Amino acid sequence: MLHQKQTIKGFFWNFLELTAARLINFAALMFLARLLTEGDFGLIRMTVIFTAVAQIMIDGGFGNALIRKQDCTEKDYNTVFYINITVSLLLYALFFFSAPLIANYYNEPQLTLIIRVITLILPINALAIIQKTILTKELNFKTQAIASFIGVSVGFGVAVAMAFNGFGVWSLVIKTIVNQAVVLIILWFANKWRPKKVFSAQSFRELFGFGSKLLVIYLAAQILRSIYDSIIGKSYSKQKLGLYSNADAMAVIQSEIVTTMLNKVAFSALSPFGNSPKLLKENLQKIMSPFIILSFTMSCVLIVIAEPLIIIALGQNWLGAVPYFQMLCLGYAALVLHIENQIVMNITGHSDYFLKTEILKMILFVPVIVLGIIFGLKTLIIGLVVHYWLGFAINSIYTKKLIDYGLFAQIKDLIKPALFALGVGICTFAVIFFNFSPLPTLILQFFTAIFSAFLISKIFKMKVFRELKALLFNILKNK
Repeated sequence: MLHQKQTIKGFFWNFLELTAARLINFAALMFLARLLTEGDFGLIRMTVIFTAVAQIMIDGGFGNALIRKQDCTEKDYNTVFYINITVSLLLYALFFFSAPLIANYYNEPQLTLIIRVITLILPINALAIIQKTILTKELNFKTQAIASFIGVSVGFGVAVAMAFNGFGVWSLVIKTIVNQAVVLIILWFANKWRPKKVFSAQSFRELFGFGSKLLVIYLAAQILRSIYDSIIGKSYSKQKLGLYSNADAMAVIQSEIVTTMLNKVAFSALSPFGNSPKLLKENLQKIMSPFIILSFTMSCVLIVIAEPLIIIALGQNWLGAVPYFQMLCLGYAALVLHIENQIVMNITGHSDYFLKTEILKMILFVPVIVLGIIFGLKTLIIGLVVHYWLGFAINSIYTKKLIDYGLFAQIKDLIKPALFALGVGICTFAVIFFNFSPLPTLILQFFTAIFSAFLISKIFKMKVFRELKALLFNILKNK
């Protein structure tokens, strides 16, 4: 059994890693957006389409399989290590030789060299997977947080220095490689595990049996996203892709933090109820309330403050990203609901349902792509937003089947969070009538959002945040 103090520390450092890395990346974005062009960011987004898919293929679900397995052996670790390295080198070779074809596809000749350099992160990341897995199994999130913090900080510093000296898009390329290389070095110094000349076919079969399901699920989701980005990069200019890329990078921050923390809290809290649909439903509703309120409220506030936020964060030249940012915030608000339903599928042992929903969502995404090509980027993003909310409805089909908590019941539970978020959003929006310049407007809107959220929760005696706090302490106590 885990010690309570150890669990609390693990939870704290994991949260710190999650938020600190994103805040530093956001700071880097603020600086670099003023030194580089929309096209520079667009070129990097074109490469992410391929590296993201490749990274999932390298891990192959083995990392999660090792974390899930209680008694991992040296054979397990070494087998996965050599598989990761082999797959990463094969994929790097594939991208190295296919880089001219990719550059041809986008009609961007400079992509050839960029892809050959930036895909070096594939073997770099592969070398770090076992180190991260072992630290995660030990709940040693502190080391990972420190490594992540130093990595993004050093990468940030190198990128800004290069951008000031006119290296353009290469500032972003080297930033990515330096970031991952620094993390790798720190993890190898911090964790004393080293590979041995051991490989086990039995370990491979056992771990792949679990990991392959996750691989298919994650790969399907990432391919869907990569196709979407690929269409933007091919059908529109790299400048538009750059605007979209930075709008997306800013919009997704709050969603990633909320959904990642939800996953960790919910799995710890709800796992004991996997065999009791009634108790699982009751506790799911209780634990979801604060996360839904937080996600909806943050999304609503971000939509309201979009223009001054973009101007202050990225500069006047990036105003074209405002409508993209607002639409994406609306779409990402639905992701917390995706996680809610996916948690039920996983806790009850129905990852097959999870896979079915992802396949169905991929099929339904085809019309979105077609309409986007015909009618333009805004239509494509609107289609993405609709797809996120439709995906929530699709996921709820199986939640109804598993714990009798279907779409209409879930929508009913969304009314209060939506009204709360709307109230905070209206109060925050009222600030614009003062006609201040962007910086005072943004500051006043920020404090208005906090004050109005506090006031509304007091007036309507909302207890969900206190319930979550009590639930967290109960989880830690039981550990």
